Amino acid sequence: MGLGLALLLAQAGLCLPLPPQKAEAAADPATVASPAPIQRFVYRQALLNFGFELEIYAADPDKAQTLAREIWKKLQNTARGFTPEAQAKLEAEANLKPAPIAPAVVELLKELMRYHGLSEGALDPTAGALYQLWGFVPGALSLHVPAASLLKKALAKQNQAALELQNTPDRLYFKQSGLQLYLQQGLQGLLVDQGAHLIRQSGLVAALSTPEVGYYQGAPPDAQAWKVPVPHPEEEGKLFSYLYVKDQALAQLSVHGQVFTNRGLNYHSLLDARTGLPTEQGLSISLTQPSALQAELSAHLLIRLDDNLCKKRITELPQTRALKLVRRNGLLLPLEYAH
Repeated sequence: MGLGLALLLAQAGLCLPLPPQKAEAAADPATVASPAPIQRFVYRQALLNFGFELEIYAADPDKAQTLAREIWKKLQNTARGFTPEAQAKLEAEANLKPAPIAPAVVELLKELMRYHGLSEGALDPTAGALYQLWGFVPGALSLHVPAASLLKKALAKQNQAALELQNTPDRLYFKQSGLQLYLQQGLQGLLVDQGAHLIRQSGLVAALSTPEVGYYQGAPPDAQAWKVPVPHPEEEGKLFSYLYVKDQALAQLSVHGQVFTNRGLNYHSLLDARTGLPTEQGLSISLTQPSALQAELSAHLLIRLDDNLCKKRITELPQTRALKLVRRNGLLLPLEYAH
């Protein structure tokens, strides 16, 4: 089945016949207990301005509740390293000397630095001043189009090469003063991966998702996979298609995720750090990988690149399938990439 209308990312496993077993006496029907019915449990939590939804299918409510508690506890602990206060403290200390840095922040920064290279600078972990200028940061009071002179100053503050990550123990040092980190890209995926690890350990059919990325284990009752809607990139409230996902992470980005209108023009938050302006290389993208962090960052990568560069970069993204929607010559076209 083509990716253009539906993406079947995993199929139901084959059932192999069991070896012959010795016949046993039939039990008294009155003593055979009926299996408990599978129930659907949904839990929601807000962290770092992201809305998380955990959907679990289980026969035992206690197992579902236990898994939910463990996941929320894990995510809350990890999220402490990414609060605005924690980031401001890290930046202030890293300006002066190598500063202690949480393991989860190290993991995200390393991946952001790698994707900076893959994107040829379109993604930059030091683009905090740029996103703050537009208002695309948590706690911003307004969104606005920045003046060209201010945009130039914000771009001058970016320098990924000035980030120095040290290990044993983990430290971060700014070799250039005044750097501002931007850690929003990939953060949802990093947190989802934390929960996905616990989901896999539980063995339950479950999905943990945010509006941009999710991990989907197993398949709901009477289904071969999770059915995830793909919103239409241009018509609000309308669906473009569905994706079918099993034992995979799925990231979905759209130019309408965070958008505002100024003088009749729409501006979205998927900025190209090289120009400081919203990317024009795609309207939306849906992408699967085993890791939610990798899926989110790969989606951010490919939606900012032209078709030729996407074809090159997909070869460096193992176990990846992507559907990118673009408008060309008045037509809405699906572009598919796979490796």
